[in-house]
Amino acid sequence: MILVLVLSPANGFVNEFEPLHRSSIVRIIRRLNKLYGFEKYTSKNTNPFRVLVGVILSHQTTDEISHPATERLFKHAKTPQQFAKLGVKNVDSFIKNVNYHPTKARRIVSISKMLIEKFKGKVPATREKLMELPGVGGKSADIVLSYGFDIPTIAVDTHVRAISQRLHLTKNNDPEKIHHDLHRVVPKEYWLQVNSLFVDFGKDICTSPRPKCYKCPIVSLCPYENKNL
Repeated sequence: MILVLVLSPANGFVNEFEPLHRSSIVRIIRRLNKLYGFEKYTSKNTNPFRVLVGVILSHQTTDEISHPATERLFKHAKTPQQFAKLGVKNVDSFIKNVNYHPTKARRIVSISKMLIEKFKGKVPATREKLMELPGVGGKSADIVLSYGFDIPTIAVDTHVRAISQRLHLTKNNDPEKIHHDLHRVVPKEYWLQVNSLFVDFGKDICTSPRPKCYKCPIVSLCPYENKNL
């Protein structure tokens, strides 16, 4: 058994942090899979460029708004070439209900032009190349890789971060460090499932700031110290 000492910023005391065993991690993922199911998006039926544009629109915007906006936008253009021709003004007119829509419209057109000029009109299939695109960070790149290309990786959003910390899969707050921690402790065969399952779990049961531990299917496996039972 390995214990890691962690300085809690809330109270300044040093607490013991016991990383969750890999077998428990697998059991947790399997239980969540039974509860929510895992819809596997593959490159056979998903357009990486569409995923990329959807990710841009989803920044600081709910799925209920960003998903219909993506559908609406792709009725007018489908490729980087078509988006570049459509122009910022027209793109912006189709996404008016999305937060920060003028910035996102400019970003989508800039990305489209960069894909044409630097990547022959194709979305790159590596994290490093994706992060060269304007406004694309690690989380966005991971979402495009996993949902657009079916490449195993773990995208860290607010749900994944909070749940990973509660499950003692990480002691970090930085998304990039959490990304690397999860890749180290979660078996690779489950990487594609983590983001989807943790997002559903975070919206449904492992909510913030107070999780619904009293009806949690993995409560017996969870090391979270402040359970709401």
